[in-house]
Amino acid sequence: MTQIENEKRICSIDIFRYICAIMIIIIHTHPFEEIDADLGLFFTKIFSRIALPFFFAISGFAYARTRETKNSDTYNWWKSISKYFYIYLIWSLVYLPLSIYTHIKIDKPDTFNLIIILFKNFFIKGTYFHLWFFPALILSISLAYFLEKIKASKKSIIASSLILYFIGCSSYFYSDIFSNNIGIINIFKSNYFNIFRRMTMIAFPFFINGFWTYYIWEKHKSYLQVKQKHLLILLFVFIFLNLMKIFVTPLSNLTIKIIFNCILYPLVMNIFLVLLVYPIYNWASIASTCRYLASYTYFTHPLFIFFFNELYQIYYSVSMPQTAKFFSVCLATLLSGLLFYYLKYKSKMNQ
Repeated sequence: MTQIENEKRICSIDIFRYICAIMIIIIHTHPFEEIDADLGLFFTKIFSRIALPFFFAISGFAYARTRETKNSDTYNWWKSISKYFYIYLIWSLVYLPLSIYTHIKIDKPDTFNLIIILFKNFFIKGTYFHLWFFPALILSISLAYFLEKIKASKKSIIASSLILYFIGCSSYFYSDIFSNNIGIINIFKSNYFNIFRRMTMIAFPFFINGFWTYYIWEKHKSYLQVKQKHLLILLFVFIFLNLMKIFVTPLSNLTIKIIFNCILYPLVMNIFLVLLVYPIYNWASIASTCRYLASYTYFTHPLFIFFFNELYQIYYSVSMPQTAKFFSVCLATLLSGLLFYYLKYKSKMNQ
């Protein structure tokens, strides 16, 4: 994922990146569901929802800082997105065999349709389920750059992202209003609308969330450092309101659904500001390891999920329990990640 470069790295952000990577594993493995449905719902749908928005916010923060520290006329849009496209291309090739295997196993398409599906997925929703982050990130960078090139003010860019996010949150409301119109309901439930919503109403708004956070931090840094306790109190308030969703969701109250989805936006910004206020510079060594593990875990965890699923199915002829899968994947990514990090560090020391 995106790194934030500075004279001193903000260690708290690097450590939280690894926590978010673990949350991504939670989202993709659904632990504790077989133990207790509510507990599984809490970890998968409530606790871990902060992870991917935070990664987009990091990217937006880095984008804003790059644009401000360099002359905007010298900013190279193509160089910026090509870096992410190269990473995306490499990992798409890594996951191509798994993607082909999955489509053949589930959809059973002929060769021509398989090629069309793979081609379409590469440019729209990612070659494998976790790689949609990169098309969404490239689109977010491009939208932000385009808006700045046409001289849109920062306020209008932020406002447009908030409007998009609110529309995305309000899709609950629209789907119930048009509950009698099968055509409109099918649009809201379609895979294409889901992709469009993820790209423009989730990825871009949270990218601009980080963009906005940068300017808040630069303008009010001294004030925020003095008001650390106020930020923490506000953080606990937002966390409480976000956690309350687990209690209100079964009520199917549309207004509450909209409100509690919208709370995620200020929660991400508040967490980011708290991490900036508490940079814990003296944890540089741990932060460096976490930074590597975060990227390694995000990119490789689907490989381990696939491996454990197949291995368990071969030996026991049943699906692997979700909780066991979660802990197995966490342990496997941690141990292998630490090994590769050690080898990388040792290689640098020998140069």
